[in-house]
Amino acid sequence: MCSLKMFSSFRCATTSVQRIPKSLRLYPSAATVFYGRNCTTISCSALIHPDDGVESAISVASSVLGKTLSFESKQALVQKLTDNWYTSAKDIADMSEEESISLGFPLRLKSTIEKALVVDEEGSSSHPDGIKASETLVVKDVVQDVTPQVEDVQDATLEERVCPRFNRFGFHTNAIPKVVPTRSRITKYSISKKELTPQLKEEFDRLIRFGTERFYGAQSEPIAMVTAEKYTDHLRGFLGYLANVDKVPLEELSLQALVPSSGRQGVIPAFNYTQWLIKERNIAVRTELLVLRSVLFVAKFVYHDQSQIVPGSGDKSYSDLDVVKELRALINSRRKASKVAPRVADEKTKWMDWNEYLFLVQELRKETGALKVDSRGNTVRREDKDIAWSLQKYLIFAILSCIPDRQRTIRELKIGATLFKEEGDRYVIRHGPADYKTGRAYGERAPLYISTTINPELEAYINTYRSALQPNHEYLFTQANGQPLTDKSLYKLFWTTSFRISGKRLTPHMVRDVVITHLRGTDASERELEALAIYMGHSVSVQKSTYDRRSQQEKVQPAVNLLASITGTKDPQEP
Repeated sequence: MCSLKMFSSFRCATTSVQRIPKSLRLYPSAATVFYGRNCTTISCSALIHPDDGVESAISVASSVLGKTLSFESKQALVQKLTDNWYTSAKDIADMSEEESISLGFPLRLKSTIEKALVVDEEGSSSHPDGIKASETLVVKDVVQDVTPQVEDVQDATLEERVCPRFNRFGFHTNAIPKVVPTRSRITKYSISKKELTPQLKEEFDRLIRFGTERFYGAQSEPIAMVTAEKYTDHLRGFLGYLANVDKVPLEELSLQALVPSSGRQGVIPAFNYTQWLIKERNIAVRTELLVLRSVLFVAKFVYHDQSQIVPGSGDKSYSDLDVVKELRALINSRRKASKVAPRVADEKTKWMDWNEYLFLVQELRKETGALKVDSRGNTVRREDKDIAWSLQKYLIFAILSCIPDRQRTIRELKIGATLFKEEGDRYVIRHGPADYKTGRAYGERAPLYISTTINPELEAYINTYRSALQPNHEYLFTQANGQPLTDKSLYKLFWTTSFRISGKRLTPHMVRDVVITHLRGTDASERELEALAIYMGHSVSVQKSTYDRRSQQEKVQPAVNLLASITGTKDPQEP
């Protein structure tokens, strides 16, 4: 028995090698290689020497397999190998299967080169499975005949594709860098929905109806359900602070405890809470803004009956309540601060450029393959549920690559409601005013087109594999437990997947920043950037102030170059 050289994480596959005695040789001019039930007879004139170049080895192996590679396909394989320092037939034979998969080099072609590799007459082998040109070798059960054909590697279908190892890039969860280096270990303080008292549950139900439904005397338009739920998350954190830090008994808590009066003093608990968050949790100014907006939401609810503002009179809603005016003043102050405040998180742990993101998407597409190499080195079919989970991850990242929208768009995709298939087999996302964050300002949205290159995986997921995840809802994507995706579950799925491949904790919303930062650093015209802003559902000013992550040096570099060109000085180096 002798072993095939495999990647260290795989158990070595064994092959049965039979050297036929000279006295029994019937076909001394050939070597016979068995692939499962298939048998290939290799002419000794076609055997490969360890020092043969990669192009020669590929040509011989292709001939043995009865495949004719186009010149372009052969040159593409040769280029990939030489670019990665594989220059001889021996280099290919010594390459692990993992390395072969990562390079897109067909395993069947690699295995054929291994088996046809010549050894010297003394019997020392350049590869464990090498053979002498003067002998015949029978190799049994080397590899199952399921690997995509050489000429189909670039366009292999999902059913033909071999899924690479998930930990191939070496990024492990036990080595995840801290996003906020100065933050100590987080201890729970928020109250979960299950911990709410019956009184608080009833109050929260009324609060959500107050914010999301129309009613007589309402002073403002309803907000989206997703926004109301985000506010309640922050409010449960505020209640948890009162219960666990200020030690107020849970049964004594109510929403009014968050804003105990309609006067200016009613803002004090919220102010103290945000200061605690800044000191103990090192929150960003943007998080502080969300907390204050949540408290403003509850202040309007609690003191609605005290306000005498007439809707449509021109006065700002609830502007006759001192606690509301004080909260708005705080919000405006923190909003201005947020424009110049440094980011709390270490951006190096999360940020990637556009090309890195596209690489991430391409690697996830490889993982949608229906086949895998098992621990014995055999190529076998994956479980439908595993394929479905890989497809879902790829599709989420791929859709955001062509529609860099907010994560709510991904969570709420539903066929026939927001996702449609048009003539010409093109999928499109359509949003009414209530379907996206800035819908009240921009109205019905322009169609968001999904690239047709995603169609094979999207249709395979919709028509074949989604059901394997056993979702209990009609949304396109789902959690592993069958429940709809939440903002937190999608956030975790996204950054953990990103980290596993890139070592970066990219978040769904950051894709918008990545796209805009990339495009604003190119020659894109202002007209194109304005169109992009409309397409992405925000203003040009927000595009510049919020999503453009270029440094000041990068932003002013074109001006520096322009001045240098008109003064005749040497162009400065690009940063």
